[in-house]
Amino acid sequence: MIGSNSCKDRRWLCLLLLLPLLLPGCSGSSKGQLVEGKVTLDGAAANAGSVIFTTDKGVMFSGSILPDGKYSIAQVPVGDVKVSVTSFPPPPPVTTPVAPTAGTPETVKNPVQFPAKYAKPETSGLTTTIKSGKNEYNIDLSSK
Repeated sequence: MIGSNSCKDRRWLCLLLLLPLLLPGCSGSSKGQLVEGKVTLDGAAANAGSVIFTTDKGVMFSGSILPDGKYSIAQVPVGDVKVSVTSFPPPPPVTTPVAPTAGTPETVKNPVQFPAKYAKPETSGLTTTIKSGKNEYNIDLSSK
């Protein structure tokens, strides 16, 4: 009857290996949350840059600002975060016009430049609380 014990052992082993796949996580926040919003500077939609959320443990989550000012960041944990917004460096001056090659995304000609204080979570003055589920956080910045 050696075979019957090893068969039972295999069943238990298979069950133990599959158990984590069958059970949901202990909390809905284990996967993180989706945060979406729009960034404006002096009331006008920002056309480029990054939004960065920093948790109290120093973990950073970021998303790009699209040409219409919208951004989205996935997998942000529930809780309070500090927010920073960074600019892309302005493109270098072009002396000879260059046609984009096929498949190359068009770049923003004049990316918005945010005041330096928004680039660091310690100086931006921006915070929000991420809740379970979908979150919307619009960011209205001032150049003054």
